[in-house]
Amino acid sequence: MIRRLRKSEYDLAIDCSDVNSHSLTGAIYTLLSGARVTAGWKMGSDRIFEIEVPRYAETIHARDMIPRLLSGVFEMELSGDPFFKEGSKRSQNDRPIVGINCGGRGSKRWPLENFIELGSRLSDRGISIEFILGPDEGDLRTDLSEKLPSNGRLLPLMPIRKLKETISKYSVFVSSDSGPMHLAWTQAVPTIAIFLDSEIDKFKPLGAGSVALDAKSGITIGQVFDLVWEILLKTEVANSLRARP
Repeated sequence: MIRRLRKSEYDLAIDCSDVNSHSLTGAIYTLLSGARVTAGWKMGSDRIFEIEVPRYAETIHARDMIPRLLSGVFEMELSGDPFFKEGSKRSQNDRPIVGINCGGRGSKRWPLENFIELGSRLSDRGISIEFILGPDEGDLRTDLSEKLPSNGRLLPLMPIRKLKETISKYSVFVSSDSGPMHLAWTQAVPTIAIFLDSEIDKFKPLGAGSVALDAKSGITIGQVFDLVWEILLKTEVANSLRARP
């Protein structure tokens, strides 16, 4: 990774770590990137980056955290919304497809068997399910592929651009707190985000129809299923769903 970064010969590298819990890894990559200038939050009394932005203690959503960092780096007020302009690619004639991301980092990940059971319940209602796993979750791929519901399929690994396009077509996306979860809500896809070990107020999905669930004290598969079904009934596929037994 360091060799690839240095080959790019960046003019500026910015460490976009969480202001309240700084990433040492992010700082190392930034410093070793070979960029002419480095920037990031001020980490201590000693200067680490050429450009350092004063840190703050309050908790704000990440969508506001990054513009605040960049405003400090470039010394001008920067703002904007986090949504992709093209938005969702769903059409009124599409059959509903629910995307389920079974991955997630360590303690952030809802158990695989819960996602499988959720997919099975939706499949029993005639909903098509597409399961997603990342490149670091190969240990889950075999187990999941052997337990797919009748209307479910496990997607192959794909580049980020292809993943973005795939997620944009879903009627609902269910995921633990992870990169694909953020990719979904920033495309205006209704997203159910399950939080086990991260800060909801800072990382919850902000898209219309999206829901953040605090699973630290436990949530049931039935609760998640009910939320998915409620969202589906409010979408363009409502009439076809209501006609089903």
